[in-house]
Amino acid sequence: IDSLEVLLNESKELNYQRWAIDQRTLREIVLYSTYNEYLKDLRYYIKEHLKFLDGAFAALCPDDPGTEPDPQPKVPDFPADSLSYYVISNLGTATVFDVNTATDGVVCNARNEDAVSQQWRIFPLSNGYLYVVNRATGQALNDPTEGEPTAETLVGTQLNTAQGDSLNVRQQWDLVAQADNHFNLISRFSQHAANLRNGSSSNGTEVLSYTSNERNATSKNRLWDVEAVGSVNPDIIDNIDVNIDYALAYDPGSGRLHFGTDDISLLRFPVRLYDSAGRLQRTFRACDGTTLADLPHGLYVVTWELNGRRRTVKVSR
Repeated sequence: IDSLEVLLNESKELNYQRWAIDQRTLREIVLYSTYNEYLKDLRYYIKEHLKFLDGAFAALCPDDPGTEPDPQPKVPDFPADSLSYYVISNLGTATVFDVNTATDGVVCNARNEDAVSQQWRIFPLSNGYLYVVNRATGQALNDPTEGEPTAETLVGTQLNTAQGDSLNVRQQWDLVAQADNHFNLISRFSQHAANLRNGSSSNGTEVLSYTSNERNATSKNRLWDVEAVGSVNPDIIDNIDVNIDYALAYDPGSGRLHFGTDDISLLRFPVRLYDSAGRLQRTFRACDGTTLADLPHGLYVVTWELNGRRRTVKVSR
């Protein structure tokens, strides 16, 4: 195919040259003697190119510690409400998850009711894992452990927060229930448990990606209480002019889901996005829009209520 392209380009160049009318020039190149030779060559090219594409696409696959996808979503132990803010406190010290904004590292500090950096939203994902986002920074809880860890190897890396990506297994978590409604916070990526370094009650103590084993049920360094401390309350306006023309649009290329109208600031009603299993994925104001780029591919339901009438639209990601 490449050699044929070269010949055709050469022919195009010759086509626009000036040729004397008093002489005859014959430049003929035989590509194939028979039609069957051409078909045989074409079949061979297609077969070999498909092999090449298989290898190229395989090389582009993201790293994933799981050898196979989960056959069905796991059932989470913690019933997360994505419209609540939570505080995550250590059983042994009562200090709580916080963010060192200078380093994005996750630490434990003394509880401060006014510190929004100590508040987290927990989103249930369609695969049964949880996606944890800091209220102050908007970044997601992340396990930066390097290499190919197992539950008891490559331990000791400090957890951090990073740009959110709910498809990233480093940002998918499991709250595993233990006795008396305490939980272990387990990273899907490393299988490690979130651990308060040395069980220290000092402010700024690091939270580590640490060994996960039979001591999960008894080690206070690994046991956490998760408490809802507030609700996410989107603005609600019921008296919007019913004569306003607006439309919902979705751009598959960018993943952007948004409303359109002449004055978008008037569309301040709350909109909810559910996955095909009926799990609430997020809530946003119509004037803000949202993105589906960080969500798994599939069918989603967008719903909102305006002047007492509920509207529902299906969107395919």
